[in-house]
Amino acid sequence: MVSRGLVDEVVDRTGRREKRVRLLPARVVAYFVLANCLFFADGCEDVVAYLCRRDGCADVRRAGVADDQGADAGGWLPDGSA
Repeated sequence: MVSRGLVDEVVDRTGRREKRVRLLPARVVAYFVLANCLFFADGCEDVVAYLCRRDGCADVRRAGVADDQGADAGGWLPDGSA
């Protein structure tokens, strides 16, 4: 497993920390890229859904279709928010 601390350390050492607050912090993008490499046969939506489930989201649903240029997946965070 690649820990949050390790990803943060690599992001900091490579100087790739986000410069502005965005919806997707550098750490999340790094996990997404790693997951896409590991699950290259799956679509982006499936990878996003996997990451959401891994992080404790409930009722995760994949939306969209293959090659629509979007990672359409969503669910409910552990605190009940979307």
